[in-house]
Amino acid sequence: MHTLAATPNFIVLIADPLYLSVTDMMEGAPLGKGGLQTNGDPTLFQVVDRKTGAVRTFENPGFIHAHILNSWEEGDDILIDLTWYDANNKTTLGWMNRWFLEYIKDPTTREQWPRSKVMRYRLKADGSVETQVLFADEDGENDFEVPKINEKLNGHPYCMVYATQFHSYEYDFDQQATKGGPFGAVGLAKRNLCSGERGGRYVPNTYPSEVQFVADPGGIKEDDGVLLGIVFDGNTNSSSFHILDAHNLELVAKAELPVKIPFLIHASYFPEENAPIHITV
Repeated sequence: MHTLAATPNFIVLIADPLYLSVTDMMEGAPLGKGGLQTNGDPTLFQVVDRKTGAVRTFENPGFIHAHILNSWEEGDDILIDLTWYDANNKTTLGWMNRWFLEYIKDPTTREQWPRSKVMRYRLKADGSVETQVLFADEDGENDFEVPKINEKLNGHPYCMVYATQFHSYEYDFDQQATKGGPFGAVGLAKRNLCSGERGGRYVPNTYPSEVQFVADPGGIKEDDGVLLGIVFDGNTNSSSFHILDAHNLELVAKAELPVKIPFLIHASYFPEENAPIHITV
């Protein structure tokens, strides 16, 4: 389990078929070369009632997930949106081995590496599980990861999602582009799950890390706010802190950093306690 899902009434633990081999690790094997192993076991959704502690288990054909976009309840059903990878592949280990230098340095391997999917799982009251591929019209080109939403909607129905895209489209030429670039052409994608609207931001040879959405305290729309993140610029060999308008992903402000910060994975925002937040876009 890498992340968990939470709704007002339930916590959902997702048990992937990914196992730690103590024997291999004691023999010196790194996690990606035997320390972690996967097989054809099913993936389990363990639903914990937040009030009673009662646990229900749902079983689904095996997969490995990385991150939860959001989860919420519809009647007696629980819906979970997540980034999805094949299980039972000892080379990829889901998403774990994508960052092995030997794979990244091999052009054929890195370009053929399986891309993420975004899946929706509906855990039904009768114990069955329904699945849906989100963004299916993009034909698997998207390769989204480290998704972020307006956190006010965590655990509730939502529309807007932002994600790092490791095979970015050429958003700098066409906001409706659907052809993924080479691995390492990193961009930022925005999708509206309710209306189907789409867009993104791509600046060649720059490498944005995960963004953090900060809502406008006076905002009305779901995407009223800004995105905070760090970007490494391969053109200048420097890093900067960026603030983007969450509506259109245009740059609002930029601060050069005194040190180089290579690609990061996660981001968080911790406002000063009880301090007002003033955002002007």
